[in-house]
Amino acid sequence: MNDSVFVSLLSKKLRDIGIDDWKVFHYTTVDSTNDEAKRLLEEHENVIVFAEIQTKGRGTHDRIWESPRGGVWITIATRQPHPVMDYSNLVADHLTKVYSDIIDEDCVHKPVNDILLRGRKLAGILVETKIRGSTIQEMVVGVGVNVYNTLPEYLREVGISISEVTAGTSVFEVAQETALEIVLLLRKFLKKV
Repeated sequence: MNDSVFVSLLSKKLRDIGIDDWKVFHYTTVDSTNDEAKRLLEEHENVIVFAEIQTKGRGTHDRIWESPRGGVWITIATRQPHPVMDYSNLVADHLTKVYSDIIDEDCVHKPVNDILLRGRKLAGILVETKIRGSTIQEMVVGVGVNVYNTLPEYLREVGISISEVTAGTSVFEVAQETALEIVLLLRKFLKKV
């Protein structure tokens, strides 16, 4: 499903800042945004994949990432060469600032790939790469953010959703700001390869 308002608005925002080489995809349901992005990279150089529901979302060490409707499940992926560096911490640092601004409350980056709000997990980042020599040939940056989704009982003490702290934040707004931040960040390093 690629005709959504989200696709149109994010594509326009990217064009407005002079970026027209990213293809945006929106799915109601997908197994994993990272896995779908990898499939799409076979035909496209740069993709953004947003899903309302993931049926096989995962975090580091193949841990299950609960991904029901109401959260942000998004992947930004590229086949453009990048220098090898610690993108997990870099992306998490940048997104921590983005989410702090959206929520108007300080979030904290817990290395390597977690973003905490009030000491509980708000977001997680999963970076997967294919490296040849000293260059990343393919990078897939998956982000999961709890926005309005209800956390399963076993996660309620360690996880938190934005809706527990503030009202009126749109899932699409969080997804859009996440995508823009990561695309702009990755573009900074293209010239350093």
